[in-house]
Amino acid sequence: MIVVSDTSPLGSLALIDHLWLLQNIYGTVIMPDVVANELKAAQDIRIQNILNLEWIQIQSLNDPIIAENLRQNKNLDHGKAYAIALAIQIKSDELLMDERIGRREAQRHGLSVIGLLGILVIAKQRNRRFKSEVQHSVSEPLSAFAVMTTTRNTVQRSTAGYRTSRGSSDRSMAASGFEQVLHFNLELAA
Repeated sequence: MIVVSDTSPLGSLALIDHLWLLQNIYGTVIMPDVVANELKAAQDIRIQNILNLEWIQIQSLNDPIIAENLRQNKNLDHGKAYAIALAIQIKSDELLMDERIGRREAQRHGLSVIGLLGILVIAKQRNRRFKSEVQHSVSEPLSAFAVMTTTRNTVQRSTAGYRTSRGSSDRSMAASGFEQVLHFNLELAA
């Protein structure tokens, strides 16, 4: 399966030490060089270290025209625009992206888009070590909500170098199956 990622799903999973989910689900994740530059510029070393993972690949666009059109005409930032353009270029099976405006544009281009919470739903459905890994890494019952809390609250991730508003986060969670993930995490916390 070919999957391309934007910055935010990688950064969010790195901050909560759950990047292993992407490797277990996809094997390899491809990112455009612009996303790699955003990760490299992050202040948090956990985000910078994503670039050292052997299952992460960086690929440049053959022609940045689509990305630049998305940036100028649809007001997308570099990472989102280039991730969408790369997904189109290499005909990816999925695009990892959380922000609603980027997801909408990707879907308009015929791309299959999944966000952070969608990844958690897949992990639960596939039952790939998810329950045991989460239980092992959770020191108190409410810590099982760390993944959702990271996404749900109004987040200004100065260490990650990106910002998500509560409204867009809530809408992307609804599109990604937040209720299913919440139910799953409630079962883990019990």
